[in-house]
Amino acid sequence: MKLAVILAVCLFGVSTNAKSLRSAPTDCVIDELRPNPDNPHTFYSCTPYGPVLMQCPADLVFSVEANRCANWANMDRPLPMLQSTEAATRRSNH
Repeated sequence: MKLAVILAVCLFGVSTNAKSLRSAPTDCVIDELRPNPDNPHTFYSCTPYGPVLMQCPADLVFSVEANRCANWANMDRPLPMLQSTEAATRRSNH
Protein backbone atom coordinates (compact mmCIF):
# COMPACT_ATOMS: atom_id res chain seq x y z
CA MET A 1 0.00 0.00 0.00
CA LYS A 2 2.79 2.43 0.92
CA LEU A 3 4.50 1.69 -2.38
CA ALA A 4 1.30 2.49 -4.29
CA VAL A 5 0.98 5.85 -2.51
CA ILE A 6 4.62 6.73 -3.15
CA LEU A 7 4.28 5.74 -6.81
CA ALA A 8 1.10 7.83 -7.20
CA VAL A 9 2.80 10.88 -5.66
CA CYS A 10 5.83 10.47 -7.92
CA LEU A 11 3.70 10.11 -11.05
CA PHE A 12 1.65 13.18 -10.15
CA GLY A 13 4.83 15.18 -9.57
CA VAL A 14 6.30 14.07 -12.90
CA SER A 15 3.15 14.93 -14.87
CA THR A 16 2.84 18.32 -13.14
CA ASN A 17 6.52 19.07 -13.77
CA ALA A 18 6.23 17.97 -17.42
CA LYS A 19 3.37 20.43 -17.99
CA SER A 20 5.42 23.22 -16.40
CA LEU A 21 8.37 22.41 -18.63
CA ARG A 22 6.18 22.67 -21.76
CA SER A 23 5.29 26.23 -20.69
CA ALA A 24 8.88 27.21 -19.94
CA PRO A 25 10.20 30.03 -22.12
CA THR A 26 12.77 28.99 -24.69
CA ASP A 27 14.16 32.49 -25.20
CA CYS A 28 15.10 33.27 -21.60
CA VAL A 29 17.54 36.09 -20.90
CA ILE A 30 19.59 35.58 -17.73
CA ASP A 31 18.06 37.35 -14.68
CA GLU A 32 14.76 37.92 -16.51
CA LEU A 33 11.46 36.95 -14.85
CA ARG A 34 8.76 35.53 -17.14
CA PRO A 35 5.11 34.67 -16.41
CA ASN A 36 3.90 31.07 -16.50
CA PRO A 37 0.94 30.98 -18.93
CA ASP A 38 -0.43 27.87 -17.18
CA ASN A 39 -0.53 29.32 -13.65
CA PRO A 40 -0.55 33.01 -12.64
CA HIS A 41 0.72 32.08 -9.15
CA THR A 42 4.05 30.94 -10.62
CA PHE A 43 6.71 32.47 -12.86
CA TYR A 44 10.02 31.52 -14.44
CA SER A 45 13.36 32.91 -13.33
CA CYS A 46 15.85 32.75 -16.19
CA THR A 47 19.19 31.38 -15.01
CA PRO A 48 22.41 30.41 -16.82
CA TYR A 49 21.14 26.81 -16.56
CA GLY A 50 17.72 27.53 -18.07
CA PRO A 51 14.33 28.66 -16.76
CA VAL A 52 13.46 27.73 -13.16
CA LEU A 53 9.80 27.59 -12.11
CA MET A 54 9.22 29.76 -9.02
CA GLN A 55 6.14 30.06 -6.77
CA CYS A 56 4.66 33.37 -5.60
CA PRO A 57 3.82 33.63 -1.89
CA ALA A 58 0.25 32.67 -0.95
CA ASP A 59 -2.53 34.76 -2.55
CA LEU A 60 -0.13 36.63 -4.85
CA VAL A 61 0.19 36.39 -8.63
CA PHE A 62 3.05 37.28 -10.94
CA SER A 63 2.64 40.76 -12.41
CA VAL A 64 4.44 41.39 -15.70
CA GLU A 65 4.02 45.16 -15.23
CA ALA A 66 5.59 45.14 -11.75
CA ASN A 67 8.02 42.30 -12.62
CA ARG A 68 7.27 40.65 -9.27
CA CYS A 69 4.56 38.84 -7.35
CA ALA A 70 1.71 41.20 -6.49
CA ASN A 71 -1.74 41.23 -4.93
CA TRP A 72 -4.19 40.45 -7.75
CA ALA A 73 -6.84 42.77 -6.24
CA ASN A 74 -4.57 45.75 -7.01
CA MET A 75 -4.06 44.79 -10.66
CA ASP A 76 -5.88 46.67 -13.44
CA ARG A 77 -7.18 43.62 -15.28
CA PRO A 78 -8.54 40.20 -14.23
CA LEU A 79 -6.31 37.17 -14.12
CA PRO A 80 -6.15 35.30 -17.41
CA MET A 81 -6.92 32.05 -15.60
CA LEU A 82 -10.22 33.38 -14.21
CA GLN A 83 -13.41 33.86 -16.14
CA SER A 84 -14.51 37.49 -16.15
CA THR A 85 -17.54 36.85 -13.88
CA GLU A 86 -15.40 35.11 -11.28
CA ALA A 87 -12.82 37.91 -11.39
CA ALA A 88 -15.56 40.54 -10.99
CA THR A 89 -17.02 38.63 -8.05
CA ARG A 90 -13.62 38.44 -6.37
CA ARG A 91 -13.01 42.16 -6.92
CA SER A 92 -16.39 43.13 -5.43
CA ASN A 93 -15.74 40.97 -2.34
CA HIS A 94 -12.61 42.93 -1.39
